[in-house]
Amino acid sequence: VLSVVVALYAGRTMARNLDWDNEVALATADLKAAPHSFRLHEALARALFLEDRRRNLDRAIGESEKAWSILRDLPPERIFYETPAYLGMYYALKGEAAGAGATPEGRVWYDKALAMLWRGRDAMGAAQKLLDQAQRAHGRPVYGRVGMPDIFVNMAVIYGARGRITEMFDAYEQARLVDPSDADVYDSLAQSYVAEGNLERAAVMLIEKTQVDGYKPATVAALEQLYARIPGGGCAMGSQGGEWKLNPECPLMRGDMCLAWADLAHVYVEGRRPEAARFLRDRAL
Repeated sequence: VLSVVVALYAGRTMARNLDWDNEVALATADLKAAPHSFRLHEALARALFLEDRRRNLDRAIGESEKAWSILRDLPPERIFYETPAYLGMYYALKGEAAGAGATPEGRVWYDKALAMLWRGRDAMGAAQKLLDQAQRAHGRPVYGRVGMPDIFVNMAVIYGARGRITEMFDAYEQARLVDPSDADVYDSLAQSYVAEGNLERAAVMLIEKTQVDGYKPATVAALEQLYARIPGGGCAMGSQGGEWKLNPECPLMRGDMCLAWADLAHVYVEGRRPEAARFLRDRAL
């Protein structure tokens, strides 16, 4: 009897090992046992997307829509905000592939993406409110923000493609409040300011990036290229040992560094991270 039991469990283990071959196989197998789980549909959608974002985009959308169909009628505070956030991202990528804002099909997908991202934003706001209430109920100061900066980043990309520049910059700023240390947002802001012809503001964004991501060679090189185009920026960068460095002795650089520290301090205050804000304010002074 013991031998039969061992053999049965061994066979079950070997069969299950096939499910663990990759994330797609695992999520697919688990859905057979729990077909009404929004988390499993969402897990399969992400696994498909990560496996091959181009070939599997439609399948990822299908699975993500199944996850959303389970949640969409719930009040915002009961919606897992990542579900509409990821579906909105998939819709946005579909719109981008269809010509973005330049084609009717692209605009239709962008409309669907924005609607879904707004649902994600509402759910994220509800989650933030619950967290704030919990912190206050325990006598703690309200600290930090919950959520995904990518909700606002994807909104910003769509707004930019449609020429809604003010809304684009506002969305990027909202992304920074969710996570002031997300280095990619500073790159996106800098690129957007360059596109608008505001080179000095782009440079300030990259200086802020150095404060959250360090003096990476790519960031310093981008600053050197920017200041080469800014009047009075010839002294802003100096070369030491073949490497470019920020030159705080240059009046323009010194002023921009103070602007960057003050602006970043404000972002950390609004992002509810006061200790980082105090440190940056002290540097600005």
